[in-house]
Amino acid sequence: MTRRGDRPIRATVATESKAPTLALLRVDDVATTMPSVELDEETIQRLDALKIEDESYDELITELINIYETSELTLFRAGD
Repeated sequence: MTRRGDRPIRATVATESKAPTLALLRVDDVATTMPSVELDEETIQRLDALKIEDESYDELITELINIYETSELTLFRAGD
């Protein structure tokens, strides 16, 4: 996840040789179907307010998704 204007970087693992190697490639340089998310400045400010110390945006978004899924599962099971 990147701010507008930043060039995202994607990690890929090359498995052609016996030992896999990690290569960092710019997304622009690789044909990809990986989704891209652009955030406006207000959303970035809201995420910054939620971040703890040096937490990355990816870690924060993953945590928010986990909270959402947990609450959704709780509501689903409450109906049983």
